[in-house]
Amino acid sequence: MISKYNSLFCSESKFGCEKLSLERVLTLLQDLGLSRDEAEVYVYLAKKGPQTIDTLKDNLKKNKGEIVKALIGLEGKQITTRKSKRSTFFLVISFEKLLTNYAKIKFNQVKSIEQKRLSMLIDWEDAVKESEPIEQDKT
Repeated sequence: MISKYNSLFCSESKFGCEKLSLERVLTLLQDLGLSRDEAEVYVYLAKKGPQTIDTLKDNLKKNKGEIVKALIGLEGKQITTRKSKRSTFFLVISFEKLLTNYAKIKFNQVKSIEQKRLSMLIDWEDAVKESEPIEQDKT
């Protein structure tokens, strides 16, 4: 199955075009929070364009339940949609948009953590100023 996708991703470097292996892409997608099945369905749709559940099932060698579960997960993450409301065809956002969205989410999480850190430091400083000195036992 890996050979189906090997030519999907290619990044430019000073040495020319370097293909990212399927396994590396799948691992990256899993690191971004996708399950293995979601990652495989995403890569297939990103490469082949809109597909039906039956086409995904046949080409990815998975049962219908696994495909439906992956599509529901991808829809919940706003990574895939139906071609139209009544369509049985599913399509995905671009790999670039997926990475951009993930970066925005992480940026907002870091911003939130930083705000909490600053608030906690202020609370700590106030608590230290208001507390009485700790007496040492002179025994």
